[in-house]
Amino acid sequence: MKYRNMMKGALTYVPGLLSLVQRAKGDTKGGSTDSAEYCYGVWIKHLTLLHASGMQTIPSRMIEVGPGGSIGVGICALLSGLNKYSALDVTKHADPDNDLAVFDQCIKRFKERAPYPGGSKIADIAKGLDSNGFPSGILTDAVLEISMSDRRLDEIRKNLKEPQGMVEYVAPWSDPSVVGAESIDLIISHSVMEHVNDPAELYVSMAKWCRPGGYMSHSIDYTSHATANKWYGHWAYSKWEWKLIFGNRPYLINRCAHSHHRAFQERAGFTILNEYRVTSSDIIQRDRIRVELQEDDINCIGAVILSRKKIG
Repeated sequence: MKYRNMMKGALTYVPGLLSLVQRAKGDTKGGSTDSAEYCYGVWIKHLTLLHASGMQTIPSRMIEVGPGGSIGVGICALLSGLNKYSALDVTKHADPDNDLAVFDQCIKRFKERAPYPGGSKIADIAKGLDSNGFPSGILTDAVLEISMSDRRLDEIRKNLKEPQGMVEYVAPWSDPSVVGAESIDLIISHSVMEHVNDPAELYVSMAKWCRPGGYMSHSIDYTSHATANKWYGHWAYSKWEWKLIFGNRPYLINRCAHSHHRAFQERAGFTILNEYRVTSSDIIQRDRIRVELQEDDINCIGAVILSRKKIG
């Protein structure tokens, strides 16, 4: 697999070949985020874990980094009472027509108090759900009566048709200055930070955007993403081997482990509140590893890291 991936990386330097391969594979929509059920589950997951970590009210303004195929997670946040949602993506994936379809499906889920769709290995989510699998202690009837009033739903729909006011979609995005300093209450990402070429730099930008006391929730996948046979195989490549595999792509994965993301956030000015690690029983062959790892990285294949910007 190593040499096959190195060859693929080399071929990305051929003009136009990368986009042609992506279209052939159907990889241009940014993953599964155009599914209303998926987006609903992602939002409920982050919301319940944030609530357990101290965020007791629905934030006023939120940024999602890398929304992908739709802004459905932001739609769910707006239906929960969020006032302003900003989506930042390096490539434009979302489609207004699809977002409107996701919007209608999400309305139905919220009105039915649909249960969390599951599929998560983080049992702590269940602590924030009622017997029907809905976070009724957070999204109370009183909260939803206001957040999903007919007038508000009409306003959200209008903003989705032409992003304005409540909805901001910036893609392609590369300039941190598009977000005002200390203007954001919550920043979230889901299976995105492992693809950022310089996560340390992005966390510094997030610290500038976040108001003092603001929250972050990042779900990060540390596996090799098909760049190796083993889930940890991407850590076994030398620098020059990885450079060849990466090729001329705008992004792939950054090979950062759990301890790296923790350290980046803390250096940027955030305090880690909670972390929910997902582990593997597959034992890493330490003598093959070519990146610096801490002991708690050895079997950590993914995690949700919840943090808060320091006050003062």
